[in-house]
Order: sequence, then structure tokens, then C-alpha cells
Amino acid sequence: MDISAQHYGIYCDDIEASVKFYTEVLGFDVLFRANADEAGIPLAMAWIKHPGGIVIELLGLEGYKSSEAANQDRNHIALRVKDMDAVVADLKAHGIAMETEPFDTALEFDQPLGANADVYAACNDKGVTLKVGFFRGPSGERFELMQDNIGGI
Repeated sequence: MDISAQHYGIYCDDIEASVKFYTEVLGFDVLFRANADEAGIPLAMAWIKHPGGIVIELLGLEGYKSSEAANQDRNHIALRVKDMDAVVADLKAHGIAMETEPFDTALEFDQPLGANADVYAACNDKGVTLKVGFFRGPSGERFELMQDNIGGI
């Protein structure tokens, strides 16, 4: 299976305090911020990248604390795939059910990515279109599959 790390998602008790910690203490840079929703609940996102290449998606889900989110298994490991259909077929051939079948989604960036286009490349003037799906590992760990247009593998 041809995969590579895409990002790590971390739910935060206080997203602003987390952004400050990761940027000021650990040396990450903010790539962009965006707002979305998760099952109808407002979701704040701050994507950050370390000069060493690690990309983290900091998430602030209204009404949840990170300890509650962790107990509900809201954190995830995202894997970049070249061919979503082939990877999903392979998973299913191994008896792994998809928690969420692949779907197309879009992100609108609040700033140009410029030097950080290796994370996402704009495919239109508003952002990118992604194909996303979720499945669980043998211990219940949550994985996100992401097919994007920048290669990365």
C-alpha cells in the first residue's frame, strides 16, 4: 500500500493557547486557519507546520474539552493516498470496514500557502478539493485517508 503521513489532528481545550504553545514554544508556523463544522457543531481549525516537516491540524470543537474528545476518539492520524479507490478496496479486501466512505470536500484558506504548498496546492482560487474517508485500526484508533492533488508520496 503506497501511503505517507499527511497530518496529525489534535483536539484542543483552547485553540488559541495551543497555537501560541506550538508556535512560540515548539517553533511551528501557522499555515492557515479555517472554520468548518463537525456533525453540525462549529469547528475551528489552525493548520501548523514545523520546519522539520511535521504538519498538525489543531482543532477547537465547540462544547468539547480535549479529554472528552479523546475519550470519544476524535483524534486521528491522516494518511495521504494516491488512489483512494484502490486503497479503500484493499482495506475492504482485508475485512476492514470504512467508518466513513470517501467523500469530496473543500477548504477555503485564509491566506496563500506560498512556500507551504507541499501541504495543499490550490486547485482553484478558493482553496483545494479533497477526497476524504475514515476507518478504524484494530485498537479503535481512527485513520483519515486523504487524496489530494500535490503528490506528496
